[in-house]
Amino acid sequence: MKEESPGFEPGECQDNYNWLMPTLHETADWFAIPLTRQVDLELAMLIASMRNPGAFLVYTQGDSCPDNCLFVNSRLRLLDFEGGRFSHALKEGVYGRIHFPTCWCVYRMPERVPLRMEEAYRAELVKGCPQAADDILFYRAVVEACVFWMLDWYHEFPLPTLLEKDRNIVTSTVRQRLLMRSAILAETTEVLGHMEAIGSTVRAIAAKLRAIWPEADYMPYYPAFR
Repeated sequence: MKEESPGFEPGECQDNYNWLMPTLHETADWFAIPLTRQVDLELAMLIASMRNPGAFLVYTQGDSCPDNCLFVNSRLRLLDFEGGRFSHALKEGVYGRIHFPTCWCVYRMPERVPLRMEEAYRAELVKGCPQAADDILFYRAVVEACVFWMLDWYHEFPLPTLLEKDRNIVTSTVRQRLLMRSAILAETTEVLGHMEAIGSTVRAIAAKLRAIWPEADYMPYYPAFR
């Protein structure tokens, strides 16, 4: 369980993100993958960004999965706000790109689909957060949110347990999801040119895991895209 801070100031999130740095260190150490100083610098940057999103601090639903939405009069409405809190907007904004990190129903999507989702989210975010119109600020935040979810996955499913036994979550396994998201994260850091040292580390970890789990290196598409 993630540690919670006793309170928060305007502009700050409710969470304490101290678990992010040891999570990557412990995961990399398992495969004796050395971490460079740049990795720690990027982790410190990530923690600072998550703790204090500045203009990107918004109230988030916390579990923006497809099954937590309803169409009402041709408009999409979110349900299930039990995890709602003030947090970094892009943690929710990258849900499509990183493939629904808190959801039970996970398959792969064609690349164009999550990018269109992200564009639609950004268009709405700009209405209340003009800084999201700045490409540099926005895409740095996209990378940081994707790194957050990758490390959250390592945190929730520690490698010692996952190496011993896989777990099926209705539509796909934890190993499948981890390998798919690792590839997405590494590519995102490279394409957007931010936190590339962390991206390289995640790619190296995934390469080790693919050698152990060749059967997990495949994620089918959602039925609508088959």
